[in-house]
Amino acid sequence: MDLWDNGMNTKCKILNETFTFLVDNGSTASLMSKRAYDQIDHLQKPKLIETQNKLKGADG
Repeated sequence: MDLWDNGMNTKCKILNETFTFLVDNGSTASLMSKRAYDQIDHLQKPKLIETQNKLKGADG
């Protein structure tokens, strides 16, 4: 795990692709950018399901 940009980041492997994630133990959800999602092999990529959930950000 690395300290970077005032946060803790770790490398994570998902379906043979390596990503760097911000560790946030106070979060109730995990998010992935579209750019990262698009890197996953299309034959292994899980189908996304549309949702009506709304996300809000907070810091401090």
